[in-house]
Amino acid sequence: MIKKTKENFYMLIALLLAAQPVLADPEDVYSDLTAEEMAVLADPDLSEAEIIELKKKWKCKYCPDASEEPWYLQIDTGLGYVSNDSYQFGQYNGLNKKGAFLVLNFDSQYRDGSGDYFKARGDRLGLDNRSLELEGGRQGTYKLKFLYDQIYKYDEDTGRTPYSGGSIQSLPSGWVPAPDTSGFTTINESLRDADLYTQRKNIKVGATYNQSSRISYDLNFDRQAKEGRQSFGAAIGSNFAQARSAILAAPVDYVTDQVGLAANYQGNDFSGRLAFINSSFRNANESLRWQNAYTEPAGPPPVTEGQAATDPDNDMQQAMLTVNYHGVDKLNLAGYFSYARMTQDQKFLPYTTNSALVTTPLPQTSLDGEIIANTATLKANWLFLPQTRLNVLYDYQEQVNNTKSNQYDYVIADTLPAPTPRINPAYSFRNQRFKLDVRHRFENKIKLEGGAKYTTMDRTYQAVEKQKETGLWAAIGNSISSSVYARLKVETSDRKVDDYQQITVLTPPENTLTRKYNMADRKGNKAAINLTYSGIESLVLGLQADTAVYDYTDSEIGLTDLSETGVGLDAQYMINKSISVTAYIQNTTYQSEQAGSQAASTPDWIGINDTSVITAGLGSNYQVIEDALLIGLDYVHAESTGKYEIENQTPFPDLTTIRDAVKIYADYNLSEQMIVNVSYLYEQYKEENWQVDNVAINTNPNVLTLGEISPSYKIGVIWASLKYRF
Repeated sequence: MIKKTKENFYMLIALLLAAQPVLADPEDVYSDLTAEEMAVLADPDLSEAEIIELKKKWKCKYCPDASEEPWYLQIDTGLGYVSNDSYQFGQYNGLNKKGAFLVLNFDSQYRDGSGDYFKARGDRLGLDNRSLELEGGRQGTYKLKFLYDQIYKYDEDTGRTPYSGGSIQSLPSGWVPAPDTSGFTTINESLRDADLYTQRKNIKVGATYNQSSRISYDLNFDRQAKEGRQSFGAAIGSNFAQARSAILAAPVDYVTDQVGLAANYQGNDFSGRLAFINSSFRNANESLRWQNAYTEPAGPPPVTEGQAATDPDNDMQQAMLTVNYHGVDKLNLAGYFSYARMTQDQKFLPYTTNSALVTTPLPQTSLDGEIIANTATLKANWLFLPQTRLNVLYDYQEQVNNTKSNQYDYVIADTLPAPTPRINPAYSFRNQRFKLDVRHRFENKIKLEGGAKYTTMDRTYQAVEKQKETGLWAAIGNSISSSVYARLKVETSDRKVDDYQQITVLTPPENTLTRKYNMADRKGNKAAINLTYSGIESLVLGLQADTAVYDYTDSEIGLTDLSETGVGLDAQYMINKSISVTAYIQNTTYQSEQAGSQAASTPDWIGINDTSVITAGLGSNYQVIEDALLIGLDYVHAESTGKYEIENQTPFPDLTTIRDAVKIYADYNLSEQMIVNVSYLYEQYKEENWQVDNVAINTNPNVLTLGEISPSYKIGVIWASLKYRF
C-alpha cells in the first residue's frame, strides 16, 4: 500500500471538501482568526463585500502550502483478456466480447493557495461502459462541472428473426406465408441475428455560483440518449384464438433533455433550496409497422401489415422547495414541496393501416394530455428528553389528470372493429401518509422503539375509490451480555377498502369476484431478529432472521396469500494483523397463492409459487509484506429456484439460475508512487428456463419467436495494471 504523506493528507481533505456544500460560514473554512477579525465578523451590519475582503486576508485551512506541489495525478493502465463471448456476463460491465481490452483509469487534481482547483477523473475508459468527469473553479466562489458516461446493457444475443429494418419491419422478398409457423418453408434461410441491447449516453454540464457565504445558485443541463433494440410483441387477429403474432427486435432511439435551475440559502438556523426543472422526452420512432408473416387472419382481403404506437413524446415542468429549520433547541423541522405539470401531445396514429376497415373520425388529433402532480412532505425530529427522540412524518401526494375523456373506435389488432367503442378514463389519485415513532435509550443500554402509521388513498376510475391502512410496530434492543447484542422488531398492518365495484367505462367488464392485490383487504404481520456476538477477540458473528405473512382475506379471485422468510449469517475474523476473513450466507424464500377462473365465474384453479434464493460469499486478504504486497480472494455463490404449479395439476419445470464467481488478486507496491495489480476472475453461470429452452423460432404455431436460449457460460478474465502517482 502507498505510504501516507503530507500530499496524501491534503488530497484527502480536498476531496472531502469538494464533496460538501460550499456554503459554510467563514470560520469553518479559515482558521486562526484574530480577535479583531472575530469582532468584525460578529457585526450584524457587516456587508458581503467586507466579508469577501476579509476572506482574502485569512489563511485557507485546506489549501496546500506554497512550497507543496499543487498537482496530483494518478494513472491506472494495463491490459486484460476475456476468454469467451457472453451478453449475460457482460450485461453491465462491458466485458461481453472475447479478446483483449484496455485497462485505463485516471484521477487528477490541482489546488493552489488561492483556492482555485481542478479535478478530472476517468473510469473504465478502455471499455464500452466508461465515464469522464471534470470539475473546476474557486473554492467558495464558483464551480463548473462536466460529466460524460456511457453504459451498455446487453440483454440477449442468441435470438434470430426473418424481419429486418427499424420502425418498418419487413420480411425477405422470397418469404412464403402460411396459416401457422409450421408452414414457413423459407424460414431457415431467412433468419438473421437479432441481438437485443441498449446504449445510454449521458452528458451533464453544471455550474454553481456563490453570491455570498450564504447564497448560491446552480444551473444544470442533462442530456440522455438511448439507442438499441428491444423485444416487441406484434399481433394481428380479431380474437384470442385467431391471433397470429411475431416477436420483433424493435428499435430504441430516445433522447431526454433536462434543464435545472436552483437557488440555495444556508443560514445558522434556516436553510432552503428553490429549484425548477424542465424535462422533455423525444422518441425518433413514433410507431412500429410490420409485415404480416401469415396468410391468416384473412379479411377479406388479407391483412398485410400491422401497426402500433411507441412511447410518445412528452414534457414535464417541476418546481421544488426544500426547507430546514433547527432554530429551536433539539428540534429539527424539514419540508419538501413540489408542483409538476406533465403534458403529452403526440399526434394520434390512424385507427388502423387496414384500408378495408371503415372507422369513424378520431374525436381529436392528439391526446392533449395533462397531469398535475403535487407533493408535500413535512418532517419533525425532536429530542424532547436526553435519551428520547420523537420523529413525525406527513407525506401528501396528489395526481390530477386533466386529460379530456373521449369515445374512440377500437380496432382489434388491425383486423376487426370492436362492436363497442371505448373511452379513455382520466385516472387521478390522492395519497396521504402519517408516521410517528418514538425511540428511547435506558441507562442500562436497553433501547426501546415503537411507532404507528396511517395511510389513505383516494382514486377515480378505479374499482376501489377509498382505502385506508393502519400499522403498528415495536422493537427492543439490548446487550444481553458484554459480548451479545440482540434486537427484536414486530410489526402489524391492516388495510381496509370500500366496496369493490365494477368500472362501468371499461369494456369488456372484469369478473365481479376479481380483487387486484393493491386494492384488496389485507392483513400483514412481520417479525425480525438480529443477534451480534463479539465474545472472542477479533471475531464478530451476526445472525439475522425475518418473516412476513400477508393474508388477502376477502379476495376470491386474485392474490390470496403471500409470505416471505429470510435467514442470514455473517462473520468477520481477524486471524492476525496481516490476515482477515469474512463470510456470509443468506437464504430467502417467497411463497404465494393466486386464485383464478378460466370460466370467468367462480374460482376453478389455484396457482402456487414457491421461490428460493440462496447467496453465500467468502473473502480474505493477506498482507504478505507490510506496505508492499497484498493478496486476496473473493468467492460468491448465488442460486435461485422458482417452482410454479396449478393445484392438482402436473407442476411446471423449475426455473433455476446458478452463479459462481471467484476472484484472486495481488497488489504490489514497487515504490510510494507505483503499484502493480494482477487479478483473475473466473465465473460460471447456468440458467434453466422452460419458457425458452427447447423452444425453436417456430415451435409455437401461432407465435414466431426470436428462438433465444437460456444463457450459460464459463468465462475467465485476467488483467494486469500499473497504478502510478505523479
